[in-house]
This record gives sequence, C-alpha cells and structure tokens, in this order.
Amino acid sequence: MTKTEIVPDNSGVLMALPKPLPSPSVPPDSGLASSYNYLNFASFASLFPSVDQSGPAMLFRLGASLFDPINLHLGSQNSTSPIAMLSPITPDISNRVTILRRKTSLGNWLEDAIKSNVEGDLKKEANGLASGGMFHPDIF
Repeated sequence: MTKTEIVPDNSGVLMALPKPLPSPSVPPDSGLASSYNYLNFASFASLFPSVDQSGPAMLFRLGASLFDPINLHLGSQNSTSPIAMLSPITPDISNRVTILRRKTSLGNWLEDAIKSNVEGDLKKEANGLASGGMFHPDIF
C-alpha cells in the first residue's frame, strides 16, 4: 500500500498509519496540510452512493459528522473581511462555532438515518386510518 503503513503497536497488534495524501491546493507549510490530507471518515463515506442507507455507509457518515475536521470558514484575525474587522475570532468563538457545526452535522445525519423509517410508519398509519383502522394517540 502506498498511502498507509501497517505496523505493530507496543502490544504487537497491527495498526494502520495513514500517510498524507498529496494536495496541490494546500501548501505543505500552511498548517492545513497536516490536518486535512489524511484519510478520514468522509474518505470512506464517499465510496458509497449518497442514497445508500446500508449500515457501513451510515456508519462512515456518522463518523464524518462526529470526528472529521471542520472548516469553520471564519477567516483569520488578519483578514479584511467585515466579520473579522468587527471583532477578533477568539478561541471561545471558534470552539462555539465548532460545537454548533458538529450539532448541525449530527442532526442532519440523524434526520437522514431515520427519514425512511418515519415515512414508512406514517404511511402505515395513514393506510390504517383510511381503511377504517383505529387511531392510537400513544404511538405519537
């Protein structure tokens, strides 16, 4: 393998050490190269079609939501953007934005994961009511 080195850890168990992927768009000395060019969950999630609801596809998407690096699009403190000019981006602000983006990403994943089940249950209820079935308020 050219991208991953397989080596034993301290206990002798084999583990994979991903090597950086080449990225012409990110200069090697930018600091982003070390954090964004490694294999991550999104690398594997992208191998599945976007409509794939299988267990492995959903698991890699969940991992991407929870653990992959997030580009916060906050700019730098030396930026001339209107946001950066109003107030400096402190670590507190950066951490808060990270938390909000993670929660949003997890919420989107959860919505995608349960959408088909909820729609199926609603159709069953609607068919039951249309055929003279009883409404069960404690289901909701």
